Amino acid sequence: MNFVKVKKTKTSYKLTLNNCNITINNLIFTTQLITGSSDLTLNQVNLGKTVTNNGNLKITNSTIDATIKNEVSLTVDDDTVFGASALISGNGEIITTNPNIAACLSVYDGNYVVNGATISNSRTNKGNLTLINSIITQKSLPTTITNEGN
Repeated sequence: MNFVKVKKTKTSYKLTLNNCNITINNLIFTTQLITGSSDLTLNQVNLGKTVTNNGNLKITNSTIDATIKNEVSLTVDDDTVFGASALISGNGEIITTNPNIAACLSVYDGNYVVNGATISNSRTNKGNLTLINSIITQKSLPTTITNEGN
């Protein structure tokens, strides 16, 4: 069964996608997005609200300025820009050659170099992390990097 579900919450709408193959072009997301077992391509979009990815999400030529909780597969192209509020968490696969994504990950589990970034959310390092010309700052809670790697 394929469906797109829109649910009104107290302050906004929540969009849920299940069993769909959808491409969305030229849109500013002002509502939470939850993907189900969908293949979703977002092209030239501005993500300003939380995204929960439970499917195969591909983001191209877009701006990410929100949290993406990735549980299955996230593909991000090199033309996608990460804003100050961008954060990628979850246990899903990340497919990208975009060097700027490292500053947005909540967990570093591999070899990462973060260069010229401002890190304002807590992170966990389980791999090899190198910070170059970067700033660690805080928003409302103290920002920490928990080191379980090198």
